[in-house]
Amino acid sequence: MMRFLIRPFPKRNEHLLAFMMRVSWLNHMRCLQDLLFSCELETLNCRIAHRKLVTGAFDVDVLAHNLQLDVSLLEDNAVNIAAAKTQAFNQEFPTDMLDFSHPKLCRQCFEEMGYIPFSSAMVPMTVCPKHGGKLTNCWHDGKLLSWGEQDIWSKLVEEPDDCSMASDDAIELSLLIVRLSSGVPDTGLPQPIHLLTLFDLLLLLRFIVKFDPRISGSSRPRYAPIDAWEHAFSLLHTWPTSIFPLFLHRETAGIETNNGHGLRAVFRDIYDELYAGPYRNTYAYSCLQKAFETFVQRSDSTTPLWSPNHKLLPSECIQNMSCKQAMQLLGLREKGLERLIKLGLLGDVSETQSGVRLLSKSNVLKFAAEQHHYINLSDLCNRMELSSSGVVQLVKEGLLPSIAQPDDEHRDWLFDTRHISRFILALSKGGCRIINNKSVLPHVPMRSLHFKGKSTAEVVSDMLAGKVKFAFHPDKNRPLSLNQFHPLVTDEPDFSHLGYLMPKQVTRLLGVNLNAVYDLAKRNYLDSQMIKLPSHSRKICLITVESINAFKAKYVLKPRKRDNLICISGPKIDGALLNIYRHVHVSEGKNHG
Repeated sequence: MMRFLIRPFPKRNEHLLAFMMRVSWLNHMRCLQDLLFSCELETLNCRIAHRKLVTGAFDVDVLAHNLQLDVSLLEDNAVNIAAAKTQAFNQEFPTDMLDFSHPKLCRQCFEEMGYIPFSSAMVPMTVCPKHGGKLTNCWHDGKLLSWGEQDIWSKLVEEPDDCSMASDDAIELSLLIVRLSSGVPDTGLPQPIHLLTLFDLLLLLRFIVKFDPRISGSSRPRYAPIDAWEHAFSLLHTWPTSIFPLFLHRETAGIETNNGHGLRAVFRDIYDELYAGPYRNTYAYSCLQKAFETFVQRSDSTTPLWSPNHKLLPSECIQNMSCKQAMQLLGLREKGLERLIKLGLLGDVSETQSGVRLLSKSNVLKFAAEQHHYINLSDLCNRMELSSSGVVQLVKEGLLPSIAQPDDEHRDWLFDTRHISRFILALSKGGCRIINNKSVLPHVPMRSLHFKGKSTAEVVSDMLAGKVKFAFHPDKNRPLSLNQFHPLVTDEPDFSHLGYLMPKQVTRLLGVNLNAVYDLAKRNYLDSQMIKLPSHSRKICLITVESINAFKAKYVLKPRKRDNLICISGPKIDGALLNIYRHVHVSEGKNHG
């Protein structure tokens, strides 16, 4: 792989393809293909893929290595081409107003500067603003210049100069493009288009060339004749009246064709371009929309377009949308939309003279962006891992906020998950201890409190009041779940007055675990009974206090000293979970020995 003898730096306003062509010329190569072959870059049937080279969609590192340049210098001069907008050199351009398919240059400027500036790729840039001559984009025989032309530089020198001078409008347009490219906001045009940026200026020229019948233009700007752009620019000096003949021609043609009634039926292409096209929200198109609405609402209009039975005016469409459009956007039926309007979630409703109900477009779009926060009762039960009756209890007690409740017209609930998140946050701050390690959580579930006769609302109220201590283990997958809360201490029912204790209470008395208590009961060391009590829905296991006292008086479980003790049960004796010792007399101990 070779390295070039002459290694120039890319200019600030030189796109990547023009820079590569300059490198090939400075290194005395016949054409751009020689540079690609020397860098071992791919070509398509020996043709120049100009779009790939302009956008840098090739191995730029190889070119940077041969030029011994930082690759970022080349990437900065690459052009980012998208469907509607193209970004280059920190500016935006309408994509179809740029043409990189063929070189276009001023030969005098090239001899002075030695490169082709990016501005020459703009379609309306047909004249050199410095020398006043037309830019060269084809040979005298009419054949277009090509990026892959062999010995293009020597041929350009031998080619006779075109001494024809451009018109004043063409020169003024080129000067304005250069000024706006440099960031100088001075158009010299009447209000409101005096504030145009380069992007907006190109859009206005594009619209006029595309639709004005006085200009022999083209629907594709790249194929419009050269003089079309200067004619379009001349119309900007008398804005907006100069644009009215364009609208009048379309209005007359639309009425004659009898395509239907209403604004869009008459101005179909223009209307769609202004209010539904990709540039509808730009400043240039806002100026066009204002001029269009001024034209259609003029007092001397004889067309029957403005009876109350016709659809919305463009000015109403810009800031509003109909209820039908809102239903389509939000995926709702009419009944659901009416409920949202009634709840005030979509703002106020206005009505046109023709009876069309309008909603503010900004309010509807805001709700559409936040629509995922609104859920019904079933979804909330799944997220909170709580029964529907439990959720309803919390709402009725004023603990859980709701947006809407069932009524005669609507049978479902409506909740905002943001409100539920704040509810969970407030609950977690109610004296709870945050635990990040799940293994140390208590095994007592929250629903265990329900077996003590407490409702969900009572449990949550006690939590908020700090009467019940809970551990809080955040779950990022279920952030609204109440199962993130675990009781630290649960008050057990007291049956001691009946002569019974619960197995868990026995564990604290004997200092053993729950399985050991059940094992002692199984081996008849403790008297356990299944008893049905009024506070429980089924029989529960209880241990008699009498058997516990008798066990403690007769046996020892964890002795510090084994003097005068004998092990009568244990894992090695009869498979019991605990070693059980019994006091013995000295004589009995000797006999046992």
